[in-house]
Formats: sequence, C-alpha cells, structure tokens
Amino acid sequence: LMRADGAQIRYLTHFEDGTQLYTPQWSPDGQYLVFSIGREGARDIARLPVDQPGAPVEVLVATAGTDRDPVWRGNELVFASDFSGIFNLYSYDLATQAIRPLTNVKGGAFTPTCNPNGEVAFAAYGARGFQIRKVGGEPGAALVPLAAPTPGVTPKAALFSSHPYGVDFLKTSLL
Repeated sequence: LMRADGAQIRYLTHFEDGTQLYTPQWSPDGQYLVFSIGREGARDIARLPVDQPGAPVEVLVATAGTDRDPVWRGNELVFASDFSGIFNLYSYDLATQAIRPLTNVKGGAFTPTCNPNGEVAFAAYGARGFQIRKVGGEPGAALVPLAAPTPGVTPKAALFSSHPYGVDFLKTSLL
C-alpha cells in the first residue's frame, strides 16, 4: 500500500517462490483485498486483511480449474473459473462458503465487474466473438437457476505463508 503521492509504501506480501498475484480488489469496507493467486500450478481466489501486518493469505476458492478475477458483490465474491471445462462466472458466499453458478455459456465468461445494484457485467465469448453482457440485480441472481452448491467443487479455505512451491506456477500465467 502507499499514499497517492507515492509516500509511505507498505508491503502486504512477500514471496520468493514465484507466487503471482492478479487483479486485487478492495472489499467494500476497506478491510480486505481479494485477488487471484497463482502457485503450485493452480490459480485460486484468496484474500488478505490489509491492517494486520504479517497476516497470512487466506485461500477462499481452490477448484480443479483456474479461478480468477474476483470482485465483491455484497457478502459474496463473483469470479470466473474453468473447472467445468469452460470459463463461466460463479458466486462464492463468504458466510456459507457455497459456490453457485451465475452463467452457463458455451464459449466463455470472463472478467466480471459489479455495480452498486449488484448487476454483473462481463466479457462473454461466443460464435460472434467477444461481447459485453450483464446478469442479475441482486446477490444470488443468475442466468442459470440457483441450485445447491456445485457438485464436486469444494471451497478450500486455507491459510498459507510464503514457502517454495516449485515452477508449475508458470502454467497459469500464460492464460
């Protein structure tokens, strides 16, 4: 973190193992940063408290796919994942740890962003190339019916600190 004038730089993380961090987003209350983290050949969703020096990174979502581009929507996170074989958007409820699908597209849904009303805009890829699309107006709203948490997907809430992971992290950096 640093002031707008570039002064008072404070580092929140320190990795010497090739861990990569992507797309940090502030929580609405300013207490956390949520981001995508690449390590051990995986790309997951994690958060970090900003006012607790030395606090570990907390992994919130770790599927078998690439989990990326988290954004806040009320008490949930919206993110893109390809664990089903195609990138789609999902919500992660911070209270229940449930993961629910928001889209079910054939080409891919990427880079979500949310407005204050809870609507989610995203880049969608299909037969006509890339388009901007919109879904929902409140937390839980989706293009596909809400069901029980997605079978076979278990959120992985875990804490970790910096330690060697190997070189497989490069696999996700090419996406």
